[in-house]
Amino acid sequence: MAGQHVGWSIVIVHPALVYGLHEAGYCYGLAGFLRSAQAEQPIGLCGDGEAHSEFIYIDDVVELTWRLTRRVLTGLFHITSCTSYAFAQALRSVEELIGRRAIVHSRSRLKVQLDHHFDNGKLRVLFPDFRVTDLNIGLARTKLADETLPS
Repeated sequence: MAGQHVGWSIVIVHPALVYGLHEAGYCYGLAGFLRSAQAEQPIGLCGDGEAHSEFIYIDDVVELTWRLTRRVLTGLFHITSCTSYAFAQALRSVEELIGRRAIVHSRSRLKVQLDHHFDNGKLRVLFPDFRVTDLNIGLARTKLADETLPS
């Protein structure tokens, strides 16, 4: 099997929805919600916003990927927070950060609602000292980084 040769490493990294510094555009997720809310642009929330997903701060993805490459490993590694949030709940975190309500429009779902929950148990065993960035801290860092971007 591939990756079973001495010294070889085949690592597949599967991150949750990544957010963070200097993320381009107005995507459907934390950074996009933050930018839209700050610009007082409407946010199109799919359905009732109760679909769940996991969000992971970009620095956590970089750090864990780096750590994985420092070892001879083979396998799939979920890079997640192990905390699933409803999109409406994540949007409330954005609103708390900016200190006002966002303009939200509900839009019809184009696909069946999926609720994403992942287990990063392998990473917890390999790196018991690692702690993912709290959602609110990651959002605050994202906001600060966006505010320091040159116009």
